[in-house]
Amino acid sequence: MVYIVGDNNLDPWVLPDIETELAPAGSNADVQVVALADRAATAEWSQTLLFYVTQACWPRRERYRRLGRGQHGDPQTLIQFIQWTKAHYPADHYALSLWNHGWSWRPYQSMFDETNDDTMDQHELQAVLELAGPIDVLMYDACQMASIENEATVRAYSQAIVHSQEFVNWDGIEYELVLPALQANPGMTAEQLAMTINQSASTNNERTGSAVALNADWDALIVAVDAWAVALHNGLRPTAPTMSRRSALLNISGEIALPGTSTTRPTRSVSRSQTRTSRPKAGGHERGGCGGTRRVAPDFVPWGTRHQHLPAAARGGSG
Repeated sequence: MVYIVGDNNLDPWVLPDIETELAPAGSNADVQVVALADRAATAEWSQTLLFYVTQACWPRRERYRRLGRGQHGDPQTLIQFIQWTKAHYPADHYALSLWNHGWSWRPYQSMFDETNDDTMDQHELQAVLELAGPIDVLMYDACQMASIENEATVRAYSQAIVHSQEFVNWDGIEYELVLPALQANPGMTAEQLAMTINQSASTNNERTGSAVALNADWDALIVAVDAWAVALHNGLRPTAPTMSRRSALLNISGEIALPGTSTTRPTRSVSRSQTRTSRPKAGGHERGGCGGTRRVAPDFVPWGTRHQHLPAAARGGSG
């Protein structure tokens, strides 16, 4: 599953990623590829489109499903996308790519939907996975998402995560390398697939990506990091109230709330994590049509009421 949040300044790279990365391999009997793509209001098609990606799929043609004007910063849209895909293309294992801007755990910065001025923050993603998970492998095709906080968000619902510590060029994850490898070995474990995904990104200029197994070793790591953070805080600030393990890391809503900081929504500015560098990709592909749309169910409504079905503790957030 590829969740493409292209309603922002990344819009010019929505079509290239579908045409030159997802479509060359497309779907086969063992690996099904489904993408939900939203684009900027000024794009040649600005509605949300649902694709069952076939080989040589060309989104400029007619064979796709129009779903109206989507709101990709709304967690309900992602919930419906995951649930719909699982219902119509059931599989033994699932991987989810979150394609957009990123800036680690910071609120109001990741999965940015410009038309609706909305983002999907970590506590909202956690609520999504609680309702629609599990997802074997979660990958961020986005900048600066490699942090232990983001790993903690998905630990209970995923076996592995792929992310980058630094900014990501428009190439990002090279799906045209990942999909053939997965089709050749559909029995890959989550850890093997995560490593394959991360290695694909390193074929160009991506050098700070990582594939992390979310297992017992990770659990031991988080215990050690928490203990170190508490000791560091108490050692550097002897006059401050003593901090217990993890008490200062997250508040009840899931947003960062360190001592002396504020969770007030900041003014949005464009950083290098919100700008993908355009570089032409090598190779070509045969253009064709996007098939498989006959199975789209009429109950898929990604423009539904915001947070309508989320647990009460997870509602609210980015507006």
